[in-house]
Amino acid sequence: MGAFTRFIRNVLDIISLVGSTVFEVLRITIWERTLRQPALVLLTTVIFIASALTMVVYLYGVVGGVVVSFVGMSPNVAGNMGLSRFTAAVWGASDSGTPAASSTEETPPDEPIEILPSRTVSEATRLFYYVNTKGAFRSLEANAHRIDILAPQTYYIDKWGYLNGSVDDRVKRLARDRGIKLLPLVTNRGFSREIAHDLLTDPVKRSRLIGALLAEAEREGYIGFQLDLENMADEHRPYLNSLIEEMAERFEEKDKIASIAVMSKWNAFINPEFDYRTIGKYAHLISIMSYDQHYRGSDPGPIAGIGWVDRVATYVARTMPPEKVLLGIPLYFRHWGGSPNSGTYSAAMAMASSNEAPIWFNDEHKSPHFVYQDEDERDHNVWFENKESFAYKAELSAEHRFQGFSVWRLGQEDPGVWDYLDEVSDAESVEVDVGP
Repeated sequence: MGAFTRFIRNVLDIISLVGSTVFEVLRITIWERTLRQPALVLLTTVIFIASALTMVVYLYGVVGGVVVSFVGMSPNVAGNMGLSRFTAAVWGASDSGTPAASSTEETPPDEPIEILPSRTVSEATRLFYYVNTKGAFRSLEANAHRIDILAPQTYYIDKWGYLNGSVDDRVKRLARDRGIKLLPLVTNRGFSREIAHDLLTDPVKRSRLIGALLAEAEREGYIGFQLDLENMADEHRPYLNSLIEEMAERFEEKDKIASIAVMSKWNAFINPEFDYRTIGKYAHLISIMSYDQHYRGSDPGPIAGIGWVDRVATYVARTMPPEKVLLGIPLYFRHWGGSPNSGTYSAAMAMASSNEAPIWFNDEHKSPHFVYQDEDERDHNVWFENKESFAYKAELSAEHRFQGFSVWRLGQEDPGVWDYLDEVSDAESVEVDVGP
């Protein structure tokens, strides 16, 4: 009905345009009584040409709009156009209802849903994020025995709302051989707000994505998927709630984990698109991105000072079941005053060494940093993460009785982090929930 209505409306616009053009031409010719004056002939010609071009553009828009509308409504047409290799996945039933508007107040608490069967690991669940770089793969090979869950950031939602991506075969083989669970991330490509909006506000696209994720998880043997939707608007809150609720219900049927990464907040008004209580009620596993406290564009400071992280963790513990939570820990540096803006621990050490900058450990923030001036007398300020700062955050996670921690990202770390995890592994093993 929408496409047909637009077509009729535009046809009427064309008729109106042609009528007004003819009227104008007749008015001019009658008023002047003759077309023999060269200037009037030129003016009449310009009017006719402009009208013709306008009608062509209008007609093109009408036809194009109708085609796009029908393509958008038909999964078969979209599939035949080769938009995605996942078009064979489940197309969920359309829901004409729109999620109710939501305020910034958190949803009242409810009994948490039971998550998946437990397994014994050392101290806490250790989830490491992964991207396809040589450094990340080398680190994975060397430290696989210290990792419980690997979360490759390799899937994305395109502008049509379809799932794309895969996990490197080398990574899948290594994970299978070393007993690592795979929980890939799926992002809105380029963290596009437009893509997030189109997905979240369309119940058909939401349901279709869940079906595609579930089909891919079963086919590849993943324990589930983690949503990493960023750069959303405040008004996306109720739609995100609907997505995670439906995802959790359908994933439970197949004994898969429906996980989500959420932005950090310490009250209901920070990042209101994330409703912690509702997400905590339905999601099986939640990664708190407790970083960046200071970022590119802000004043220099720690990436995740311990006081700030504790503030986030305290709010999380009040609004989510702690046994579902992984506290996010960064491994990189931030650089104010020059480039690169961020990078690995080893790059930070090289920068400090080449500029003969002493490294200080800030006891208030439990974070290391250094400052220096370059040859042009420009000030540089670098904050980064090392073994000691990592240990403080990991211990904070245990204090709040979270399931464990999630680390961004593999290949950026201080090698001493692995020494710390080995030390922790000597402690008595405990039961935690990480999936089947």
